Amino acid sequence: MRPELALRVESIAEVGCQTMRYAGWTCLCGTMLLASGCAGKAGAASALPIGTLAPDFELPQVGGGSVRLSELRGRPVLLSFGAVGCRPCRAEAPHLTALATKYADRGLAVLSVNVWNEDARKIERFAKEKGLSHPHLLNGLDLYRDRYNGRTVPQVYVIDREGRIAASHSNFVPGDERHLEDMVLGVL
Repeated sequence: MRPELALRVESIAEVGCQTMRYAGWTCLCGTMLLASGCAGKAGAASALPIGTLAPDFELPQVGGGSVRLSELRGRPVLLSFGAVGCRPCRAEAPHLTALATKYADRGLAVLSVNVWNEDARKIERFAKEKGLSHPHLLNGLDLYRDRYNGRTVPQVYVIDREGRIAASHSNFVPGDERHLEDMVLGVL
C-alpha cells in the first residue's frame, strides 16, 4: 500500500474511533440522566393539579386482597408511587410507615403503589426488612403513567377526605420527611 493511502486509512480509523468514543460517552451520559430520573425535582410539573379529584383505582395488595381508592373516601390518604429498586423510594418508605403509625388514630391511610411491576415476593421481603406495615400495592405502572401523569418516582399525593389532591411531592432526599408530614397535617 502506498504510504499516503496508509496514512488516510489510519486517519479514517482514528476518526471512526473518536466518533465511537463520543457516541459511547453520549449513551453513557444519557443513560445516567435517565437513571437519575428515578428522582425528579421536587414539585415536578407532571403532578396532578391541586384540587383535582384523585383518579380511582383498584390494585392487588402484597399478601392478598386488593385496595380500591374510592373505598377510602372520608379518610385522608397519602399515596406514594415508587419502586423497591429506586434508591429515593427505599429511603422514603420507612417515613411512610412512621406517618401511617403516628396518624392512624386520625384516620390516615398510607398506600405505596409499585410502578416498576416488581415481583410481589421482592416487595414483601423489602417491607419485612425495613419493618414497613403500611399496604403495598402491585401492578401500578399503567395507572401511574396514564391516570396520574407519572414521570418520576417517588411521587407522593396527599388526598383529602373528599378525594381531592391536596398536595404533591416528587423525589425524596433526607429532610423531606418533615415536608411529607406537613402535607399530611394539612388534611387531618
